This record gives sequence, structure tokens and C-alpha cells, in this order.
Amino acid sequence: MKMKNILKVIASTLVCALTIGFVPISNESMQGLSVKASAETYYVTYPQENVDFYIAAESNPNFVIDLYGGGTNTFTSFHLHEKNYTDAQIFYLKRVDGDWYNIIHKASGKCLNVVNGESFDDARFWLYPGYDNDYASQFRFAAAGDSYIIQNRLGTQRIIDLHDNIAYSGAKIHLWSLHDGQSGRWKLIPANSSTYSYKTVTLGNFSTFDEWEKKLMYAQMEAAGFANFGTLPNGEMVNYGNMIVGEEILEYKTITYTINRYGKLETHTAELPSKIKFKLHKHDIKKRVWFDFTNLTLTQYCEECGEWKQLQWEVPYPD
Repeated sequence: MKMKNILKVIASTLVCALTIGFVPISNESMQGLSVKASAETYYVTYPQENVDFYIAAESNPNFVIDLYGGGTNTFTSFHLHEKNYTDAQIFYLKRVDGDWYNIIHKASGKCLNVVNGESFDDARFWLYPGYDNDYASQFRFAAAGDSYIIQNRLGTQRIIDLHDNIAYSGAKIHLWSLHDGQSGRWKLIPANSSTYSYKTVTLGNFSTFDEWEKKLMYAQMEAAGFANFGTLPNGEMVNYGNMIVGEEILEYKTITYTINRYGKLETHTAELPSKIKFKLHKHDIKKRVWFDFTNLTLTQYCEECGEWKQLQWEVPYPD
């Protein structure tokens, strides 16, 4: 994500050498976050309003801020979760005062808010209606490379932080003292559906689980554009194509199978997907491919937005 309108550096004499904080400048639009330990200053910027986005951890952009349980009830807590493309993870911004914004949860219309308005380390976040005078739901954004440091207005000395900078589903996000470490850096990734395309694949004839598994593998390869390998000077194999980020099952096929139960053969049936609609990431994807002598592993990574996906198939392949 490209940062726009990065504000010009102001006089370094205004930076307090003994504190970490947003520098108070008479022109409110030119404030900076100065971190003594790194001698860096990060200037407040103005993200676009009313655009849907995910708030992704810089350490792993495949994990985003998520409303617990996918509900819309007031007081529901927020945590980190692997991106699943549901409305529980989509936000937009509304500017309320100068460079302060509400971070609005799209599905509910309510705000990301500090629980009980408590401005101390490890305070949590919940869903709460936004009010113009409620500093607990107001945030501003300082550009840090392609990411943001997101500061809360309560006391102005604390930011949204990922606990221990470990990204996993259920990880804690909390308020923490101002710093410029990676745990306090977040990416705003557009959630515009126009960045995706769709491909429907019919798996063809199969009558056993093994046949179905191989047909599914072929379908995934067709959707991902699995072809035309090249080799880099370091021996790494690369390819370009689509990234599968979702699947919708359109049709099923019933198969019959037999099991031996206590010496007696029993016949059963199972319904397996036979037609799948794949949701594909539209950006050009750089694929890193390698054999581990057990599986063929395909790792896809989008350098533009940080999206990634990994597929793995049993070998030997191809036939």
C-alpha cells in the first residue's frame, strides 16, 4: 500500500529527547510520533475515509483484527484472526475531529473502542457506538513505511498493539505504551471485491475417494494457473498465476464405498464436492515451489498487499 501525502519533516528542535509521544505543533496537521530509542519520527497522515479495509498485523498480514464470533452486539470483544473474508473483519474510517478518526466496524456500524475508556497498558477493545466526544473510539494514524502506528486519543500515549507480536487466530490485541516496534504496526489492506476474480471448475468423473482427491488436486491447479515454471539462479522455482482465497461448493456427487466391520462388509455412501467455484486474488502472484520428497508444496505471496496462501499435494505428481 502506497502512503500518500506524507507530511514534511518539521524542526528537530521541537522533538522532546526524553519522551515518546506525538509532538505538539501549532498546526495540528503536522504532528509527528518521535521515538527516542530509534531516533525516528513518524508523521501523522490521513487515510482515505469510507473505504472498506482489513487491519492486518505487519508481522503477518494474513491475520487481521476480527470481531469475536462474527456478531454485531455492543460489548463484543476484538481479537486477531486469520483472514476469512467475512464482514466481521471489515472496517472503514470516519473522520471526526482534525486528524482523529472513528474506526467503524462495517457490519454493525459501531466503533472499535477501548473497554470502559481505560487508558493503561493491556486495556482491551470492544464494539461500542461512536460518539463525537468519546476519545475511547478515536484514533489517528502515523505512517511507518507501508504500515501505520495507530494511536488512541485517550491520553495520546498509547497505541493498538499485538500481544508479543505473535500472529495467530485468537491472539490478543490491546492498548500499549507508544513504541515503534513491529507489534504496533498495522497495514490497511483494501477489502474491495474488485480485487478478486472467480473460476468454476467441474471435477469430472470419480467413483472412489482416491480418484476424487486427485480430481480436486487438478481443479486447484487449474484455478491457480499451475504451469510454466522458471528457475532462478539460486535454484528456486517460481511461477505466476492466481491465488485461491476461497471456495464455494456448487454441486456434489454421491459415491459408494465398502468397509470391513468386524469381518462383515458394509456398504456406505458419501457426498463429495464435484463442482467448485474458486475465489481468486487478482494481483500477479509470485509462487515459490519446492519438493520435500513427500509433498509438492506451492507457496504463493502477493508482494503488493501481503496476501499469501499455501497448497500441498501428495507426490508422485504429475503422473
